[in-house]
Amino acid sequence: MSEIRINFHEDGRMVVRLGAFFPCAQHHLRRLLAVVAMDWKRSDEIVQEIEAFLKEKARETRPYDAKYAARLEKNLETVEQWKQTRR
Repeated sequence: MSEIRINFHEDGRMVVRLGAFFPCAQHHLRRLLAVVAMDWKRSDEIVQEIEAFLKEKARETRPYDAKYAARLEKNLETVEQWKQTRR
């Protein structure tokens, strides 16, 4: 199972297991992205890991569970929108 490690502030750390977290409600994703932005050294890399996970998982599950794949794709759209607003 994929996981991301986020370091924020001086001593804050978070590990997110992507398979357990996604798909999620949009407001939970926005909160996660806000925490990711606090990891100023690796935030772009972490967002790329999240995008890659969502794309791969949606592709894998689409033949078996279209609703699940659609929720993952909605999460992916939110990540892409968030990236556009950060530029």
